Parts: sequence; structure tokens; C-alpha cells
Amino acid sequence: MKVQTLLVLMCTVFLLGACNSDDTQAEAEKEFEGDNSVSHKQEAEENTNEEDFLRFATDSVEELMRQEPGIYKGDHYNEELIFQEISSFPSDIPAEEFYYRLLALMAEDFREEQELIDSFQVQYDSVTATPEEEIKINQEEMEENRLNVQILLDASGSMSQEMEGTTKMTIAKEAVKTFVSSLPEAAHVSLHVYGHEGRDEPEVSCQQTETMYELSPYEEGAFENAINSFEATGYTPIARAIEEAGAQFPEKGEHVMYIVSDGHETCGGDPVLAIKAMQESGVSAVVNIIGFDVEEDERAALEAIANAGDGDYFSANSAASLTETFTIQSQDLKLAWLQWENSNTLNALHSQNTQTLDLLHTQNSATLRSLTETNRMILIVNGSSQNFDFDASDVTRLIQDRGTMIRNHLKDSLESFRQDVKETGTELRQDIREKGTSERNQLD
Repeated sequence: MKVQTLLVLMCTVFLLGACNSDDTQAEAEKEFEGDNSVSHKQEAEENTNEEDFLRFATDSVEELMRQEPGIYKGDHYNEELIFQEISSFPSDIPAEEFYYRLLALMAEDFREEQELIDSFQVQYDSVTATPEEEIKINQEEMEENRLNVQILLDASGSMSQEMEGTTKMTIAKEAVKTFVSSLPEAAHVSLHVYGHEGRDEPEVSCQQTETMYELSPYEEGAFENAINSFEATGYTPIARAIEEAGAQFPEKGEHVMYIVSDGHETCGGDPVLAIKAMQESGVSAVVNIIGFDVEEDERAALEAIANAGDGDYFSANSAASLTETFTIQSQDLKLAWLQWENSNTLNALHSQNTQTLDLLHTQNSATLRSLTETNRMILIVNGSSQNFDFDASDVTRLIQDRGTMIRNHLKDSLESFRQDVKETGTELRQDIREKGTSERNQLD
């Protein structure tokens, strides 16, 4: 009997031990699974404790933009998890505290933009060596710095008018031939014509511009044939000529456009806008205007084209003055200074465009992020406000005020920077042009 009792006790102890072991293991497994499932929630709770959410209680937009974002920002946005988080908020929570806690969960990241605003500086490269300082460059550098010259020649009906016993068209052609023949041997040249089609037919003439000599090294016979293949007859689509000729400039090189015209645009186009569009497309070209026997009331329109193209306006009222204008442009040392001027002007313009586009991209990106934040937060408020005592419109107003404040801060700051970039670039290009002009004038 004693033996049987002892055996029963031993079995009971064994069974109890086994049960305790199983219970301990199950509890451990449950604890592990629980830890794993709530880790994200704990992270959210850490972001909504009193010390954390009160960082958004500031009237300083700069400080707001320097704050770390919520864990549900951007691509991490998850409505279901956000609703789970705010379900633990007390029902009598004040509207302002609810707003701060919601920001701790959902605020977007504006730290990079504020860092840019805090540290932005206008940056332009130093001007290159002047012609006297130039050294021999290798073939690759020659390609990068090749001079590409496009002549846009007016062949409208007014160019058929007589001057000094011949026509203005004939005089212009001779001056152009003299000019291109004296360009540096490495330069590429192109001849683009407008107004040579559609006499008394604006619907034809205004739609027709044509490249008579493709951008390439100068070859006298081929260029002679090209320039003698048309006559003056139609209207004056300067804007279209700029658009079509500008598209032919290569990616590399220093691009210069000379527009020879005896009058303004007559086809309803806007040459100034055409030049801006060309520059914004990535083509940096200096545009010079040679006004040939231009009426005084039309001169301002041509000067505006030259100004838009960071170029010069040259006036020629006779055959001799037109030839002289082209001759001046072709003299070797003066052309070297012109190349220096054009190169550095284009570099400054390119730098200005790059900085302006970068600032605009930053503003657009951050503005879109702010609008997304506003819309998402209002959606969460509207979907949960019935569980709280506060008026949902009070929280909505705080959300909208934050968005407006951030977007205005971005707009004011980055627009100011873009203006600084523009003004600095304009001053730099003006200094470069003045130096180049001064040096060329000293060679007279």
C-alpha cells in the first residue's frame, strides 16, 4: 500500500512539472508574439507622449519645419493604424491637444527645405580666362567650346526695296557672305531664312521658314549657292524662325544667333517669348540683332529681342554700315573677346536657370507635400471626431492654418531666393558684356 501511494505521488509530481513547463513555454511564445505585434504601436506611442507632441506647440513656422515628421508621413501613411492610435485618446481631449498629437503621428518632413532656407547662397562660377590668358586646348575642349553661328536673314517683301542702286536684299546677302567667310576656321555656320515664300499670302509666308545652309563648317561654294537660292517676297515671321533655327543648335558649344531684319514681326508671333522658350528648353544662345534700315518706331521691338537674348542691337542704315557691322564682328581678336563674352554670359545664364529651376522644384515638391498632409489630417479628423467632445471644425482650422503658414513660408522664401539669383545673374552678365565691349572697343 505504501509503495502504491509513493508511485501515485511521483506520477503527480511529474505531471505537474510537465504542465508547468508547457504553460511557461506557451506564455513565452505569447509574449514574443505580443512584443512583435505591438512594436509599431510602441513607436507611435513614443511619438505621442507629452514631451514629443508639444514640440508642435509653436507659432514659429521655421521651428515647425525643423521638427521630425510623424511615423505615418508620406508613403508610410496608413489610415487603419492611425485610427487605432487615436482611439486611445481620451474622449474629452481638447481640440488643440488632439491636433498636436495628430501631428506627432502624421506631420510631413520639411526639414530639408528649412535647411535650404537657412543656408541658401546664390552661386555662380568664376568667369573664364580672357583671350590674352587662353592657352591651346585639346580636341575635346574645342568641341565643347566650338562657336556655332546661325544667321537668320529677313527675306520679307520690304527687303526688295531699292537702296543705293540695288536692293536691300542684295546688300544684306553680300554683307552676310563677307561675314561668314571671315569667321574662325573651326566655327560652324548656318543660314536660316524667313519671309521668302508667299507673296501677299500671309497664311503661307507666316508658316514658312527654312534652313538654306545646315550648321556646319563654312564652304564658300555651297554657301554661295544657298544664299542665292531665294529672293525677298513675303511677311516677317521672326518668332517662328527663332523657334525652328534654335532647335538646330547642338548640345555642346557656344551658340550665337544673328538676326538681320529691316522691321519687326508681322505674323503675330512673339520673338521675345520664342527666345525665352528656347532658353528654357536648355538651349543657351546669345541673340544679336542687326537692324538694317529700320524705321524708328520699329526699332524698340528689335532691341527687345536682343535684350531677351542677352545680345546686342546693331544699327545699319546703309550698305557700308551693314558691311562694317559684320566686319567688326569678324575681326579675329574682337571675335575672341566676343567668344569670351558669349561663353561667360551663357555660363551665367545656365547657372541662373539651373538654380531657378531647382528652387522651383523644391517649392513645388514641398507645397504638394503640405497639401497632402492637410487633406489627410482633415480626413482623419472627419472620420473620428464623433468619438470626441471637441468641435471638429476647430481642429480643421488649426490644420488649415498650419498648411497655409508653411506654404506661404516656402513661397516667400524661395521666390525671394529666385529673385536674388535673377538679379545677381543679370548683374554678372552685364559686367561681362561691359568688359567684353570695352576690350573690343579698345581695339578700334
